Amino acid sequence: MIKKTRDMATVFTDVYSCVAPKMLKEQHEFLLNSLENHFKDISNGSLVVLGPGGLVLPYSMQYDGQNLGKTNRKKIKKILKKGRAVFVDYVLSAKHGGLEKQLDTLKKMGFFEENYFLKGAFNPGKISNIGPGPETLSFLLNNARDPLKIDDDFADAVDANLSLHHTYVNRAELDRLCKELYRVIKPGGMLHLGEGNVDMNYSEDKTIQLATDLSRILNKSIVVTDDREKDSGYIVQSYFAQKKKYTNLPIKLKLPKNNHANITITEDGLVVLKPSKPSDIFQNDVHTPEKIAEKLLAKGYKQMIVSDDSITLPLIDPKIEKDRKNMIEPIDNYYDAVQEVVRQNYEKTHPELYKSMSEAILFERGHAKRGVVEYFMGKDKIINALKKAGFTDVEAVHNKKGPLYNILAYKK
Repeated sequence: MIKKTRDMATVFTDVYSCVAPKMLKEQHEFLLNSLENHFKDISNGSLVVLGPGGLVLPYSMQYDGQNLGKTNRKKIKKILKKGRAVFVDYVLSAKHGGLEKQLDTLKKMGFFEENYFLKGAFNPGKISNIGPGPETLSFLLNNARDPLKIDDDFADAVDANLSLHHTYVNRAELDRLCKELYRVIKPGGMLHLGEGNVDMNYSEDKTIQLATDLSRILNKSIVVTDDREKDSGYIVQSYFAQKKKYTNLPIKLKLPKNNHANITITEDGLVVLKPSKPSDIFQNDVHTPEKIAEKLLAKGYKQMIVSDDSITLPLIDPKIEKDRKNMIEPIDNYYDAVQEVVRQNYEKTHPELYKSMSEAILFERGHAKRGVVEYFMGKDKIINALKKAGFTDVEAVHNKKGPLYNILAYKK
């Protein structure tokens, strides 16, 4: 299933495609320069690109002023020489910018004409060190939330530009993904990440706080089912044992059968306490919805809807100072910076495009502040996770003209 209904890149696809050349220019230039430098002494190497998007930027097309221009095949051929590239995405259909769209884009840009590349495997079961070889471009359907269907020590370089923040919804997933990236990269290989300069991971801490508070109030263990990414097939369940402290989500693949209360975080960022049987929680005069709500209010929670059989409150509440400071204000600062880049480049020269992109930014900003789109983890958390996975020489380089940055890391 394809969600992405709160991401401006997919909801405002045409508008986003028009502004991408200017907005991402510096980040993309850093990426291509880094690849060119890394592959300069490699003649038969392998590049893996995670989440390239339907336009396969910046590989497919050069930037001409503010627009997408002619094919970039010559530069990519110069980088890879007789090597190969594998484009990995969790979407297949052209309609949603998946592998079919990516293949079509590269065809139109002449990548499969003579003296350039051959079409390699399309949606194979696995990408292997032994298989389709030099000068091929292959396309692998693979959700990065699953193990990558790529051999160990396969890639001379892996690139993930503004794609993985859709994947690591929590810190445990970030750690798992970094280990997986480390596995598929060769010794001496390079990892490139393109990121947005904001930390949206506070929603994980808020989930831990809320589950812990409810466990104490109800005197029960708590199971939290996070459905924010349900439509893309990713549901996280965490088990909070009674009277225990947590610094990370206690994610469980198999839940204990003992007595516990269930909380659901909906796709809209609402936290719902509603037992299948009211008597499981809402019993006697101590644990009525009203009494529980009073105790939540006493702990600093602000907005909630209380009914006879449920309590509903926002995961991120703009009326709570801590939520504003740690989530809402950083997100506003980030989108303000994105808005400024768009203003400088388009307000006077392309007012209609500027207006449409401003609407797109407002759209995504609103969802981000509720914790239901974009999961940028923040530079420090990403760097720490990369080092923990075994990467060395990890370096972040901030773009001068916008709120984006690049990370390079190496496998010794």
